[in-house]
Amino acid sequence: MTREREKPMDHRHGAFKCLIVITFFLCSCSLTRVDDDDKIGAPFQDHPNPGVRYSADVGGGVGAIVGIPVMIIALPITATIAAITNENATPLAPLIGTSLGFSTLFGAVTWPLFGWWKVTDVNQPRVIDDKSVARPDWASSAGKDQYGIWADLIVGRARQRMRLIPAGSFSMGCDDTEIDAAWEAFKKISPETPRNWFAAPKHKVTLTNSYWLADSSCTQEFWEAIMGTNPARFHDDPQRPVEQVSWSDCQIMLLALSGRFPGMLARLPTEAEWEYACRAGTNTALYTGGIIYKGQNNAPALDSIAWYSGNSSIDVAHQEFIESFGLPESEYQITRMGTNPVKRKQPNSWGLYDMIGNVKQWCADWMERYPTDAVVDPSGPVKESSRVTRGSSWREWPVYHRCGFRSDDPPDDRSEELGFRICISAKQATSP
Repeated sequence: MTREREKPMDHRHGAFKCLIVITFFLCSCSLTRVDDDDKIGAPFQDHPNPGVRYSADVGGGVGAIVGIPVMIIALPITATIAAITNENATPLAPLIGTSLGFSTLFGAVTWPLFGWWKVTDVNQPRVIDDKSVARPDWASSAGKDQYGIWADLIVGRARQRMRLIPAGSFSMGCDDTEIDAAWEAFKKISPETPRNWFAAPKHKVTLTNSYWLADSSCTQEFWEAIMGTNPARFHDDPQRPVEQVSWSDCQIMLLALSGRFPGMLARLPTEAEWEYACRAGTNTALYTGGIIYKGQNNAPALDSIAWYSGNSSIDVAHQEFIESFGLPESEYQITRMGTNPVKRKQPNSWGLYDMIGNVKQWCADWMERYPTDAVVDPSGPVKESSRVTRGSSWREWPVYHRCGFRSDDPPDDRSEELGFRICISAKQATSP
């Protein structure tokens, strides 16, 4: 009797079984790279590590769109290979194994090519968008909207939205046409005022570092969450900006804020940082365009973006300034004046509210004359007598409410016009 010849493909058939197990394992690993994400498609701010979410959305899409066609194409190929190499073997195992192998190989090759691997590792820095902008440690939530990248800073129940201001260059100051218009309008109020009082010659400024800037003036609610007191005169609404704070008071508050978040560098913006953010890429008197003065207290272009002497009517009794100054040629009939809650007017294109009007905002710099040459990261002189304030206030004339208008106040001044805006260095401090 002739002994039946052994089937030569038994061992290879076993190898295909191993291949099936391995490929299923690899596919399973690739799909579970979303780690602890059980909120596929959830908003950025609701996820503990938001960048990880993209691995599931994109990876799942690749598997569905590409994996199935690859398997369909692989079916006749693997069937042909099986028929040539082992006509007695069932082609199902090598067919499935090879098909899944092709799919896994495709995913392994394409993910790095398209950069999706960058957001799948929980050990990587948390990111805000596909450009891998690091989410700061102090942010309770972060994301990107039509204005740009934002991050929320929360202390107790108080929330302050911060906007990432990108590094860049701009033309700082005012052109002659703008200065002449403001001077002509102001001469009707104070004829003896010289033109050079409004001078702020244009010069190129380059800021080499990005920074976070609050989207509004610091509110009374946020100040009280840090300091425990509320120094504001108009304190009937916690969303009004804090005022009656000196430059030195702001330094104490910012130091206390930084102490709550290790590595944070909370500070006042420099004058250049303030104007760069206010302009948001524009070079006109306002970030919405030009301005026309129709009266001492009437500039309609301001109404949609700023609280100023012509529209800052409130219900809080504060009539002494009206009796003192009077409001001739006002845009509206005003009986009482004061600050208004933040973020009630139109923001600029970078999502910043009240950059002009409501309260003047302290800057970090001492006041000095502008340079004529281009400068990089200016921070003002070492010592002078007054600190720069920007933005003008609820009770000031419209000629002051321009992106390039400069003012200054003694650092210990605590008037009801003075507030500030939080700035945080984008590069966090490191321990020595």
